[in-house]
Amino acid sequence: VYSSCAVMNGEKFIYENEGAPQCIKYSEMRKEGYGYTFFENNSEDATIKEAVTYTTFDGLELVPPFKGTSYDVLVPPRSSTIVLLKQTSGTGYNLSFSYTSVSYTHLTLPTILLVQISVCAVSFN
Repeated sequence: VYSSCAVMNGEKFIYENEGAPQCIKYSEMRKEGYGYTFFENNSEDATIKEAVTYTTFDGLELVPPFKGTSYDVLVPPRSSTIVLLKQTSGTGYNLSFSYTSVSYTHLTLPTILLVQISVCAVSFN
């Protein structure tokens, strides 16, 4: 359900500048209390790898199979993966995170087309 929602409504990041235009990441925090990051890899030869660590993670939890305050995903060609968050507090949530996202082709391993490290903070009450 959330993968369909992601494609229709999610904030979209295309790995085009990194040489992988068929790799897309969608993300959104929904008003019903769930959020997602959905990775869609329609390429024949690129892989997406992302590692996220939540430095602040109040009023939220990762939905299985993910747990704790971090996740790592590897999305090979012609596949997709979704990471879900659940709001556990009726009064809002607070999160900040850092992540590393890498996109590379199998033809150029171990050449990395993108390494991006960012820090973001979000609060909602």
